[in-house]
Amino acid sequence: MKKSIVTACAFAGIALSSVAFASFLNGDSDKRKAYVEGEAVPSMASRKAELVPQRIPKRVRYVFDSNEHVNGASEALQKAVGAGDAAILKDKAMVLPGAYNILGQVIGLKSNMTVLDPGEMKKGKLFDGPKMGFISSTEQRTKTLAEVSRLLKDDGGFVVRALETEEMAYWWIFIMFDIEEPAFVLASKGGRYRFVVEIDSFGKIAILDELNNIPKKS
Repeated sequence: MKKSIVTACAFAGIALSSVAFASFLNGDSDKRKAYVEGEAVPSMASRKAELVPQRIPKRVRYVFDSNEHVNGASEALQKAVGAGDAAILKDKAMVLPGAYNILGQVIGLKSNMTVLDPGEMKKGKLFDGPKMGFISSTEQRTKTLAEVSRLLKDDGGFVVRALETEEMAYWWIFIMFDIEEPAFVLASKGGRYRFVVEIDSFGKIAILDELNNIPKKS
């Protein structure tokens, strides 16, 4: 599927494909079905109401997990983030542009990724776009969870919920992979923050972003 942007990674000197992202998240290529707009989705009868995602919008590919796994992952996430427990973060969790924009300097994260604009590439130019990076140390993991926990607490606390339709559509513009459950929004009650996380097969946060702070192209 053609995307409006592509993400290139200087990490290990390669460009990451959607298959590589699936491997990064799950330890192997993900074989689960990706659902698109208009398709009948799995039953959500045993899933907590706040964890049922809204309608899948155009262009977005969404991968569902079992209701039991999603319910359990949300409870573990709520507890860990509330306590600032860094063990919930994957050793090399990926910090995408919105989260990088507000956490990068605080946690000492060095960008090893950038976003390229295909339109500019056709003109022989490379747009030095939003920065991303990987958590690379225990100290960074600790600082990341502590800061996320603090920001959410200072804005009135938070709830763990599913992505809404407009959030899927908006986030999809900035990513190059399927949205794969368990995927949640950590929404602060004051409305200032909407951290998006994807959880890997080991129950760890593998991807971290923040919708309200994704940098825009100038």
